[in-house]
Amino acid sequence: MNRLTIFSRAFAIGAAAFFLMQSSSVSAKDVIQYTTLQGDEIKAVYIPAPDTAAKPAPAIIMLHGCGGLYTKKGEIRSRERAWIDILQAEGYALLLPASFASRGYGSLCKTKNRPVTPEGQRPHDAIGAV
Repeated sequence: MNRLTIFSRAFAIGAAAFFLMQSSSVSAKDVIQYTTLQGDEIKAVYIPAPDTAAKPAPAIIMLHGCGGLYTKKGEIRSRERAWIDILQAEGYALLLPASFASRGYGSLCKTKNRPVTPEGQRPHDAIGAV
């Protein structure tokens, strides 16, 4: 086994353990809305930096994958939750645009001709979030 594989596995195990020890609860009051330059209304989850973070705190705009931001139960997906926990522990504020849900879509992973694409709407969602 090479060093990269060992490091990757160790990181994954550490991240999973860290995720299990943390709990990120996002409530309705944490959802904001903005309009992109294309005119799309985007809802985004805002998570402020922890109270212990340096002020002003650095911020990250975090984009979700092809599965969308939310599960079918309306919860933030576990992968995004893990990154939220890791980045919060480092003192970051986060803004997570819900690019698919804002447009009425769920997961697009198995959709061949996606109505929301990385080269189409997603850059505008990120720029609008700034």
